[in-house]
Amino acid sequence: MAKYPHMLSEDVAIWERFLEKYGSLYSSFVYDVHVGEGLRDLEGVTDEVKYASMELLLKRIDVVGKLGAETHIIEVKPDAGMSAVGQVLCYEVLYRRDFKIVGPIRNIIVTDRLWPDHEYLFKVFDILYHVV
Repeated sequence: MAKYPHMLSEDVAIWERFLEKYGSLYSSFVYDVHVGEGLRDLEGVTDEVKYASMELLLKRIDVVGKLGAETHIIEVKPDAGMSAVGQVLCYEVLYRRDFKIVGPIRNIIVTDRLWPDHEYLFKVFDILYHVV
């Protein structure tokens, strides 16, 4: 099993730089957290399709971290932009629903490059970001 399930090598390099700088602040990390429902109607489908529904169609949060009372939904992505914004916003909604979270959640994007428009969007949507 991979050290960080489903992260690509470029994601891992970014994540490990983040861990070096900020990892000690967190009490825990959970990787590859599945949210969402996948396929609803699995009656009569093959085992392969059932597997695909569970493993491929569910949404996957890269990392869920605990920092004090806050839960952090963390997306790790090289050159993160608008797709990362959409991901963390949707992940938060699904995570709250699926895990019945009522406490504070903070959306975090960890990336290796920051573009001016993306920085603006992160701020508009109150998404914390780290460039490492």
